[in-house]
Amino acid sequence: MSNLTRSLMCFCLLALIVGVSTASLQAQCSVSFTNSFDYDNGFNPKVAYAGKNVVEVHNAADGVSALWYHVGKLASPYSSITWGSSHQFESAGFNPSVAMTGTTVIEVHNSIDGVGPLEYTVGALNATKKTIAWGKTAQFDNGYNPMIAVVGSTVIEVHNAETSVGPLWYSTGTLNASTKTVKWGTSKQYDSGFNPSVAASGTDLIEVHNGGSGSSVPLWYHIGTISGSKVTWQNSVEYVSSGYNPTVGYNGEAVLEVHNGEYGGVFPLWYDTATLGSSIVWDYTNSYDNGMNPAVALPTNSSIGVEVHNGNNGEGSLWYRIATVTCD
Repeated sequence: MSNLTRSLMCFCLLALIVGVSTASLQAQCSVSFTNSFDYDNGFNPKVAYAGKNVVEVHNAADGVSALWYHVGKLASPYSSITWGSSHQFESAGFNPSVAMTGTTVIEVHNSIDGVGPLEYTVGALNATKKTIAWGKTAQFDNGYNPMIAVVGSTVIEVHNAETSVGPLWYSTGTLNASTKTVKWGTSKQYDSGFNPSVAASGTDLIEVHNGGSGSSVPLWYHIGTISGSKVTWQNSVEYVSSGYNPTVGYNGEAVLEVHNGEYGGVFPLWYDTATLGSSIVWDYTNSYDNGMNPAVALPTNSSIGVEVHNGNNGEGSLWYRIATVTCD
């Protein structure tokens, strides 16, 4: 055997050992859910939380309608949420989404049920009164179905260009909590698909979306890295062969994704857990409830997530669950 052959064999063996060692060191993350609890009536809920304070937003009806919010507090030992009263914050809108940093709340929504002005508002949370003092509502872009995340003063938003599968766009902005404004940059296309969702921790972004629209379709994810106002996206990767309407949370280690198992009604809701490295390693998947339009929040450095969903195919009962994520 030549010295070159021996060297190549040793190199390959070393690479194999390193690969196995790296895989064995990467944590696996699992999740357990509490029972679901009915907390309000409406449509299309989204949720965010920071510390122990939870903010939820939803439409009053299926379509352009009044937008409402709740403020709640996670009750120790994190098995339930104590909710305040619901409050209307917009007279008309559609597809609201919400993010939090400290006691500052950022909300985005469609102004119409279709491609048109996307609007945002920033609010200051009063945890004692369980209310939010909102700033002015302003347009920041055009599109459909916006979703938002925030890290510190950096805001990241994703949306559709159309009401069906088509270009996906992202925007970044700088939050000014004292003036309740966001200074937005120029939006940029990053992929094609439908129903995007985004989560952020540090400089890492996780984005998920449908590969199509109008039926159960493959679900895809992106990993992104944010630097200033620019996001560098990796290629998209399919992670579920059939599902619909995914949303995602990310705590800096664990990824928690939820989605509909089928399109167009009340069906089993599914979760997927993963860990993030240079790519995402998906760990577990299972059905956890029945419903529609699930959404999830999993803040940085928190093992506790909050999930909300519709109980009906249209306006009706809204439900929440608390998730405990464990990585080992």
